[in-house]
Amino acid sequence: MARSPEETNVAARIWIAAGTGGYVHSTTANGRALPGHPEDESFPGLLLLKPEGPIFFANAAQIAHKIDPLIKEAQPRIVAVDASGVLDLEYTALKMFAQFAERQSQHGVQLWLIGMNPEVLAVVQRSPLGQMLRRGGMYFNLEIAISNFLATAGDNSGAVPPSS
Repeated sequence: MARSPEETNVAARIWIAAGTGGYVHSTTANGRALPGHPEDESFPGLLLLKPEGPIFFANAAQIAHKIDPLIKEAQPRIVAVDASGVLDLEYTALKMFAQFAERQSQHGVQLWLIGMNPEVLAVVQRSPLGQMLRRGGMYFNLEIAISNFLATAGDNSGAVPPSS
């Protein structure tokens, strides 16, 4: 049986160092690394990424370079960035995310930003990226984002339950 979004503990991580600060995790729904954990729940069409640390001119390109192969492998409809671990987002990072959102939208892929701290949220809202994403592309927390993803998928059957 699939877990509800409230029960979902997102953390399954593939650590990818981004050089001078910032990490990106590719996640499923339960908090363990892929593969090797068949008990983890995943959501086909949803790729959850979790960068950590500040994203700025010195590491934005490296982070983008690490994300591209994850997207090619997952072929998601939604790339959800859990930004709760992002301490700061400066101009270069905003520009990178805006270009990413535009490029992915041409392939039918949406970018969502999740869990931004108040300072990062304010910066995003004042930027062209905020205008691109609007409210439909920004979520207060992961549970709300997953609930919305499942609702747009039609029902909860989009979740892949843990293997027996």
